[in-house]
Amino acid sequence: NNKKLQNVYHKIIGRTNMNYYDADAFLYWIIDDNYKEENNPKILNEKIDKKLKEEQARKTLANYFQYQGFYFDQALITAFYSALKTKGFVILSGLTGTGKTKLAQLFAELLCPNCNPQDEQNTQVAQNSSENLNQSKCTHLFLSVRPDWRDSKALLGYYNPITGKYERTPLLDFILKAMDDYNKNKNNASPYFIILDEMNLSHVEYYFADFLSVLESGRDENYWTKETIKLHNIDKKEGESIDKKEDTSKKEETIPIPKEIKLPPNLYIIGSVNIDETTYMFSPKVLDRAFTIEFREVNFDNYNPSEIDREKAKSIIESIRNDLLEDLRNKKNNKSRFCGAVADKEEIKEALDSIKKKENTEENKERSEKSIFDKLKELNQHLQPYDLHFGYRVLDEIALFIKYATNAPKEVGELCVEQALDFAVLMKVLPKFHGPRQKLERPLWLVLGWCLKNSIKYENKTFDNLINEIWGILTDQKKRPSIEDLTNVIQKLKSELNNRSKNESQEANPGSQPIAENQNQAKEESRESTSEPHQTEQTSNDKKTPIINKFKYPRTAIKVLTMLRQLYETGFTSFA
Repeated sequence: NNKKLQNVYHKIIGRTNMNYYDADAFLYWIIDDNYKEENNPKILNEKIDKKLKEEQARKTLANYFQYQGFYFDQALITAFYSALKTKGFVILSGLTGTGKTKLAQLFAELLCPNCNPQDEQNTQVAQNSSENLNQSKCTHLFLSVRPDWRDSKALLGYYNPITGKYERTPLLDFILKAMDDYNKNKNNASPYFIILDEMNLSHVEYYFADFLSVLESGRDENYWTKETIKLHNIDKKEGESIDKKEDTSKKEETIPIPKEIKLPPNLYIIGSVNIDETTYMFSPKVLDRAFTIEFREVNFDNYNPSEIDREKAKSIIESIRNDLLEDLRNKKNNKSRFCGAVADKEEIKEALDSIKKKENTEENKERSEKSIFDKLKELNQHLQPYDLHFGYRVLDEIALFIKYATNAPKEVGELCVEQALDFAVLMKVLPKFHGPRQKLERPLWLVLGWCLKNSIKYENKTFDNLINEIWGILTDQKKRPSIEDLTNVIQKLKSELNNRSKNESQEANPGSQPIAENQNQAKEESRESTSEPHQTEQTSNDKKTPIINKFKYPRTAIKVLTMLRQLYETGFTSFA
């Protein structure tokens, strides 16, 4: 009977070797009270299949991070992954100690063939590499930004006329390795991650200027950047290379230094940022070229540190790594595009057409719901008189981000359309807000009104009347709020948003219900909260309505309210 049971089990899972989760599912079935039905093949298959699905649902990025000892909100993980897939340049900003750098490191290590080899040969290479503290074979590079970086020499090196050699840097060698990998392997190339820690310890516009310009030059038909980064203008003498190394003990092939380089599509840049008196503020030029994700929300109630479990983390890596790699490669016509898909006009058109469609739901029919494209157009019209509107490139990136976030792999977790637009506006539109009260007070209130679930009419209203109406919707008190009023609403809104995300917070807990069920539940809750029928009459129950249910885009609303409070406190505000 045991042999028969094993054969049935192997047939169901499609393989004879079993991993950690397979054993868990099998043992759970053995001790289940319904084991008496083992002679019924149909029931046996259903039981095993159900347990396998439950265990498979636990194999997600959220659980991988949790088993490594770090907790991240599920929606934040999806936003981070989708932003990387869309643009390839992401800035993680916020409080110290919230895991910004570790999020980037752990994600890059998960996809690194050296840190997580898939065969015995690579395992031995990885062990030797780790013992020698040699990361040359890794597909991620960690760089700590120094305050004395004033130009690109620290990143890209320079030609030394005295020695006649090019002074190489780890970053330059890393970029050349990424280029070489993409040239040689094309569709099976690996993604390469540059992690810049404390990115704003020096002026980003100084040391990163070459990258900022090239990243916005567009992509050619092969998804490389159109413009190049100039390195030197020295012609090699016959049989001689300007980058020739004296040390040959490493026995590694040295890639020659070209005069200029284009950035390949498989190169990703992640920067971590802390804001204090020792750092520099980002200019709009930098923020406009990246997706900026904030790590400011800290919820101690949902914080449940657990022991690190490397074996379970490794088991998850084995299950999700290949699927994430294939999704990140973003193939089209059997050609890997990686983050270069942002230059694919067909891809952009498809994404734009998608956000122009209205969801055919009864609630939308009753409320004449606008499409996502209409909402973006409305927001841009509000901001245009104040020169805070966004252009075609940002629209393309938002559309592409929404497409990827709402169709993210099950290992990452999907966002509903409203959640995706909420994150997109927070990352791509609000970072441009920077200035005094005279400049930003009106546009901030307009954005807050745009975040409401039920739209308001702006025609024939004075600015004071507009503020009174918006605040009346939120608190049933038509007045200009004080700083204390803003603080109270911010606290309530944050608390309610944390409560809504409670199920997602439990997804990283191995003892919780299956993550897939949590994600679906959280997604349905979000849809329900953003699709309630329009209330045409004020009732006594309105006072009990949670503030979060009055917003369609709560994360953007929280940030706008926070910036308004800062504006009234100091007369100046900014996104950071």
